[in-house]
Amino acid sequence: MKDQITRDMLISDVVEKHPLLVELLLDHGIHCVGCGAAAFETLEQGVLGHGFSEQEFADILEELNDAIQDEPTDEKAKKSSSLKVTDLAARKLKEILATKKEMRGFRFRVSPNAEDQTSPLFGLDFENEQLPEDQLVTIQEITFYVSKQDAAYLRNTTIDYVKKGDGYVFKISQR
Repeated sequence: MKDQITRDMLISDVVEKHPLLVELLLDHGIHCVGCGAAAFETLEQGVLGHGFSEQEFADILEELNDAIQDEPTDEKAKKSSSLKVTDLAARKLKEILATKKEMRGFRFRVSPNAEDQTSPLFGLDFENEQLPEDQLVTIQEITFYVSKQDAAYLRNTTIDYVKKGDGYVFKISQR
């Protein structure tokens, strides 16, 4: 039997150790996974603090523990498919880097943004410096900086380039 998720575990520790649980927590409306409080709030505090009953928390905890029994044990398999980029978004990102002289040597940073507690938001920025905690993620010949901590939150995240109003915007969403 694998490790168990317990009520007193920090939310950040749960999702760092078990990135596949991010989607399950989000499905329950528990957006603490992208919140700054995740680093000091226990799973119990986060779930009960969002209005769930003790029984609902027990059911969620059981579901989390059931889910980790099916997790791949290979670290590479756990991290695969964590971030996707549509073909249109990839073309536009490459175009931006190729046509703007001042962007030479820059990479994109994608990260969760916890300013809005009601839904997970993500940021996409330009940076030219890799931080010590960053890993490089290359998708469709585009390299992104992703901190090791943020990688868990980006599971099943897609970057797209979509029409909005009279123009186009990058849309980052989780399924």
